[in-house]
Amino acid sequence: MAGFPEITQEDFDSFEALLRDYVLRSGVTLAVFVHRAGPLLSYWGEVERQNVEVISTLASNAYTAGESLIRDRFADRSFSSVTLNGENFSGMVMGVDEHSLLLVVFKTTLNPGSVRSSALPAVLKLGEKMREARARNPDASYDLVDENKPNVSDVFKKKQP
Repeated sequence: MAGFPEITQEDFDSFEALLRDYVLRSGVTLAVFVHRAGPLLSYWGEVERQNVEVISTLASNAYTAGESLIRDRFADRSFSSVTLNGENFSGMVMGVDEHSLLLVVFKTTLNPGSVRSSALPAVLKLGEKMREARARNPDASYDLVDENKPNVSDVFKKKQP
């Protein structure tokens, strides 16, 4: 598995636009694009900035735990999402590609199946953007865990001369 690709400001802008469009179109509360190890890639919705970095880590951990249970303990290789149900809000974490996840937080008045269906185009578009980033510079590879940044955009910001 190749490392995480180099992401440009245009990539971050397109991530945000995709998430914004999805949230506004679907009626969910929050959409968060997350690196599988937990760092935040992008988000759109109702949440404070400092909380979304914690949320991205928790979403990554929930997905990893579910994946470990289903894939590793029950030998089911088709694991793709985990759903978390609360009294007022629920969350769904879906695999985008080998490096990233999409967390969707929604009110429990919304049907989880409808939320999943409405999220699939966003998952596919985010995956396509990640493939484009990899194709732009196939040799670039970042280990975001070693970078130890809760927000990935800090890693890829160009330093001013």
